[in-house]
Amino acid sequence: IWLGDSDQGYRTVFPNQNPDGRTGADAIAPDDPLVQFLQSHPYFYVKDKEPDKAWQAVMETKEGALADLALVLTAPLFIGDQLIGLIGLGPEFTGNRYGHDDFDLLTAIGTQAASALMAVRMAEKLAAARERQAWDKLSAFVLHDIKNAANMLSLARENAPDHIRNPQFQQDLLEAVD
Repeated sequence: IWLGDSDQGYRTVFPNQNPDGRTGADAIAPDDPLVQFLQSHPYFYVKDKEPDKAWQAVMETKEGALADLALVLTAPLFIGDQLIGLIGLGPEFTGNRYGHDDFDLLTAIGTQAASALMAVRMAEKLAAARERQAWDKLSAFVLHDIKNAANMLSLARENAPDHIRNPQFQQDLLEAVD
């Protein structure tokens, strides 16, 4: 699984190695032929019988990387028209070819996964917005208190030349400074 966006590219969920320990491509650039292919196709299948030129471009640049990761089927994770990731599968466990039902299931899983990821991202953004709101409110209270203290000191400074010898003023001045 690779997650990301069309600006920064896509990074694997398991950096530097996949779950079975083999190393592979950690990042896929936004202009990678595989990404470009999946922008306009529901999946990329290594064993397609009648590949088009876009399919061939992916195989020319990614065949080794896909083989290293033992991936034969890759599908996009879309939210609306935004590609947020890719999901790859190894060979069909029975040894047969993947069929249209498999492609449809992978597309449905991809849609559900993308929706869940979007919900998590939205929850994170909401939490961050709430934290900023709480920080803004706290800083407004602190700033208000600092302004009040500064006003008290300013008034004491203005009145000091005229009242510095008054014991009550001296007491008030010390309280203001405290």
